[in-house]
Formats: sequence, structure tokens, C-alpha cells
Amino acid sequence: MKKIIAIIASAVVFASSTFALGLGVGGKAIIGRNVAEGETVSGALSSATSENMFDFGGSGYVNLSILGGLGAQLEANVINSSVTFKTKDDENSETKTTQCDTLFLDIAPMIWWNIDLWKLRIGLGAGPNFSITVNNASELKTATKDMFTTGLCAGADVRFYITDHLGIVVSGRYVGEFNKKENEIKVGNVSTGESYPTYESQRQTLYGGIGAEFKLF
Repeated sequence: MKKIIAIIASAVVFASSTFALGLGVGGKAIIGRNVAEGETVSGALSSATSENMFDFGGSGYVNLSILGGLGAQLEANVINSSVTFKTKDDENSETKTTQCDTLFLDIAPMIWWNIDLWKLRIGLGAGPNFSITVNNASELKTATKDMFTTGLCAGADVRFYITDHLGIVVSGRYVGEFNKKENEIKVGNVSTGESYPTYESQRQTLYGGIGAEFKLF
């Protein structure tokens, strides 16, 4: 009987430590930059710094730890992005540069892994990203599912807890969207009727954030 009680007690201790639930909510101010087609990340950041062309926004998230730090993080990021494009006037062949402000909403449900180091918590995660471009926030009320573009979101957070429940969070994110293109297979100039897919980058966005988190438990 003593052995059975000891085994049960050990199992309870193991289960409580392994399945330690954690729930936190937070918000951040974010700053970022879209990487244009053919532009390198370092080139985009250098250009944004010299021209003061960073994009700004805000973020809110919920983080849930379930199994030994492994869990999920759902976050919504809104960022006001400036898109610059060039147009050519056919009459005088002059090229004009036009800047357009666009509001991006990114919704990312990610698989998340939290690593606790004393008062520090390092988080790593990745998952799908669902984005929509709108002219203003009121358009979100009438948005439909087919208006969202599917992509990838990956990133990391570093949290420093001032108290048992309140912490400061610093984060970095990468958002990528890709177009699928079917390429026809030919033998000489004759089509085989078969094709193979390739993927082209449609959007690449890098942004960082700083904010606060409240850990419920």
C-alpha cells in the first residue's frame, strides 16, 4: 500500500510540473518595414533609417502554456504601412513617385514554446498568418473570409517580469506571403499537359515591438 501511495504521489507531482498551465495577455507598440521585391533586408532597414520611412502600429496577444512551456500564442497586429510606387506620364515621359498609406491587419495563431530563466522568459513561435489590407478600420466590419491572404508568421519574444504578474516584453516578427505559380512543362515547343508549382514572394515584412504583459497564472 505504501508503494502504491508513493507511486500515485510521484505521478501527481510529475503531472502538475509537466502540465503547468500559464496564461498571459499583453500589448505592444510595433515598428516595421516592408521589404520590396528585389530588396535585401539590410538594404530595406538602411533605406528606412536614412529616409525615416518606418511603419508604425500596435499589437495585442494571448499566450497559453500547456505542456512544459509548449503552448500557443494568438496575436493580432495592425500596422500602417507606406507603399511607394512609380508611375510614368505618357504625355511627357516623366516618372512620378507616389506614396500610399495602407493599413495591414495580421492575425497569427502560432505554436509557441516558452523557456523560463529566472525572471526572464524567452518565447519562440511560428504559424500561419492571415492578413487583410484596408483603407480604414471601419472596413474590417464588412470583411469576408476570401479577402484574407494566407502566409507565414514567425518570431521571438523576450519577457522580463518586474513582479510575479507584470512584465516587459520585447519582440521581433517576420511575416511572409507567397504566390503559387504553375509552370507548364514543355518538350521543345510542345506542351506535355503537365505543370509544376513554384512560389514567389509577394510580401515580406519585418517588425519589432515593445510593450507590457500581465501574467494571470
